[in-house]
Amino acid sequence: MHPSPLRLLTTADLPEVDLRAATLDGDLYAVGDAWAEIATVDDPRIRASSVTVLFERHVVAARDTAAWIWMASGTAPWRHHGIVPPDARHRDRTSRVAISEMVIADDEVVDLAGIRVTTPCRTALDIARSSTWTPLDERRVRHLIRAHAISAPQLRRLIDRHARLPNRVRAWARLRSVVDPLGP
Repeated sequence: MHPSPLRLLTTADLPEVDLRAATLDGDLYAVGDAWAEIATVDDPRIRASSVTVLFERHVVAARDTAAWIWMASGTAPWRHHGIVPPDARHRDRTSRVAISEMVIADDEVVDLAGIRVTTPCRTALDIARSSTWTPLDERRVRHLIRAHAISAPQLRRLIDRHARLPNRVRAWARLRSVVDPLGP
């Protein structure tokens, strides 16, 4: 038996004021830019479903968006991040989505409720590669590693597969400090 399709409400269904009123009444809760019935469990599938209006089918949810989908943060990012293959044609639907062109292997992407999302391991790598490394970034990466049982060898293999990936040395140092803080 297949799980029932996820049903989220948006401003296309009801005016935002009514959705917010239902939230105050305890009937709904916000999931990104959508709302779910209070009995709906907040999980990666429901969070992925909430970004369907922002991403075209060939866009892969990545970085902060993927971390939020994987439950590594409580609040959806205001600006969502996606990846497209270098040869893909893409037109931004909204300024709330930042799209990067990047080569990404099929095994670094999973499908959740019809949305393509970077795996927890790839998400941790992408966050660790960024120019900044805040305590929030470290907490999100730590959550991804622990919740999804990601090991240092898995992370190392992923980094080694992408020899031309920018900031890979920085990322490895950050990831190693999270996985093995007492290491060399």
